[in-house]
Amino acid sequence: MKTLIAIIALVVLPFYSMSINDPVIENEVRTEIKYSEDLRNNNIEGDVLVQFTVSKDGYVYVDQINSNDATLKNYVSSKLSSMVFEESDNERQYSMKFIFRLL
Repeated sequence: MKTLIAIIALVVLPFYSMSINDPVIENEVRTEIKYSEDLRNNNIEGDVLVQFTVSKDGYVYVDQINSNDATLKNYVSSKLSSMVFEESDNERQYSMKFIFRLL
């Protein structure tokens, strides 16, 4: 039981320790990461929890990503890694959850 609690703490707590996301950045990310037709056509469903950093130079680095589906994990990671934001005076960290479900 203690091992299970430790594992949950290591996996889940980093996502709760993050500050509130900048709504502009979150909106841009959610606009870019959509449930694609390809994923839907292949009946791929699942959740993705991701923690990422936007560096001072605007590049996105995925710090941690968890999903029950490797295809979704790779999809979200690839999309985030290709994004570039405006330069900033400091690094910014974000955590987001994406839910991909067939209706």
